[in-house]
Amino acid sequence: MKLDIRGDGRHGWSGHGDYELGIDSALKDCPFCGEAPKNVSNTHTPSYSVECGCSAEIHGQVGDWDNLKSKEGAIEEHKKAFQSAIDAWNRRA
Repeated sequence: MKLDIRGDGRHGWSGHGDYELGIDSALKDCPFCGEAPKNVSNTHTPSYSVECGCSAEIHGQVGDWDNLKSKEGAIEEHKKAFQSAIDAWNRRA
């Protein structure tokens, strides 16, 4: 995962994480279409989802907003939220 963490005077630190193909070879194929998921994404918040080209999607747990007041805390919350989305995708029925 590549993280881009930026400071924001009003809200603390914000970030965006990008999924790199092959980063987690344990990410299972889609249960609906059988293809590899196309994306693990977020929108500058510590909340990530795994998405497939067939529109299947699952969200992970949201990070702790109080921990976004420092850059280090923001990085930690984004990493935990990112892994949570991957874990949720792999646990699905």
